[in-house]
Amino acid sequence: MKMKRVKVEIEGMTCHNCERHVEGELKRLGAKKVEVSNMEKSAVFNIEEVEVDKIKNAIKIAGYEPGKVYVREAKSGLGGLFRK
Repeated sequence: MKMKRVKVEIEGMTCHNCERHVEGELKRLGAKKVEVSNMEKSAVFNIEEVEVDKIKNAIKIAGYEPGKVYVREAKSGLGGLFRK
């Protein structure tokens, strides 16, 4: 199965610890190359199987409010960049 690059908007994060909480929950789902930013209010990561409900639930478990979810094919060799 080909990896997908996912970006999810997240409300309520204010610090590095918030980012770590979200990162941990996303990794439990099997996310790789996870980049969480409270400044950009988002998380970007690679994952094989995109299940939007599970992704949003993981963010809620971490204590934050998920927003829109964007999905693209993961591009190898680009360091996992996500472009709209």
